[in-house]
Amino acid sequence: MFQKGDLNLNGYIFNYPQFCMLPMNEMREFHASYCEPEISDLPHQIYAFGFLVSLPFLVATFVVYAILPELQNVSGKSLMCYVAALAVSYLLLALGRLDVYDYQSSMCNSTAYTLYFALMASFFWSNVMSFDIYWTLGRSQVKATEHRKFLYYSLYAWGMPLILLSLILLFDHTELISYRLRPNVGEEGCFLKDEKLTQFLYLYLPLLILICTNIFFFIVTAIRFSRSVQTKILTMNDNSACQSKQDNDRYRFGLYLRMFFIMGITWSLEIISWLLADPKTASLPWEVYLLDVTNCLAGITIFYLFVCSGRVIKLLLKRYV
Repeated sequence: MFQKGDLNLNGYIFNYPQFCMLPMNEMREFHASYCEPEISDLPHQIYAFGFLVSLPFLVATFVVYAILPELQNVSGKSLMCYVAALAVSYLLLALGRLDVYDYQSSMCNSTAYTLYFALMASFFWSNVMSFDIYWTLGRSQVKATEHRKFLYYSLYAWGMPLILLSLILLFDHTELISYRLRPNVGEEGCFLKDEKLTQFLYLYLPLLILICTNIFFFIVTAIRFSRSVQTKILTMNDNSACQSKQDNDRYRFGLYLRMFFIMGITWSLEIISWLLADPKTASLPWEVYLLDVTNCLAGITIFYLFVCSGRVIKLLLKRYV
């Protein structure tokens, strides 16, 4: 029992309204009576609804970029891979929230590993997009190298999640590390074990590293772009080729700003929500639910930022009207 009146029972904290003290018995001992909190399905249903609402917008974004050849450069293809990985993640997260899998079933375990791979792939594709703008903005690009560059990006963005997934499988099915540090996928639900240390090591630590590198790429790119624009203004002198190059760089940097905004805000909210949540408490603070719902609806924001732009709409009208 804590001084402020909370009850600590096997590491789980019960607030004062969630238990009551029984009168002193003959042994001059006090006992507490409590009821295990009934877990409401409403938050899970709300999360599933948010994921399912976002899903068509993610699919629509993928389809728009797939049918417009003008958007199928390295940046556009990288966006398509990011959206595809995120769409698979949202679908599996929605199914998990709706409890469509039997507890500790083979389908539950398979879905957990697939979800982990898809989430990590979305993280690494966001890193690829940040690096691509950082590396290519303001440089002369050779069209013949586009295929090779996208191949390298694909090896990295699909290969790293595959390596991390292999480590998860190795740790789960061997005695290489202690039981406390194992991911224990599928034992407490259709994902990683519900412990802070486990989730930090296998999910949030890679995410945090990638977010930090994306911030570094953004700052350097913003400085480089600002200097490039100032130089071209002084040297352009009505040169149409320089004007076209500047317009292209400006569009690419605008695209990068949108990428940085949606990916940085979305995953930052996820980390904040994870830090606020405490698996050992009977209920979560309302801020966690608010942040999680905002994250669930990220597909709508992605569609708005990458499809509802003037350039993309003009290309769609030109092709189909």
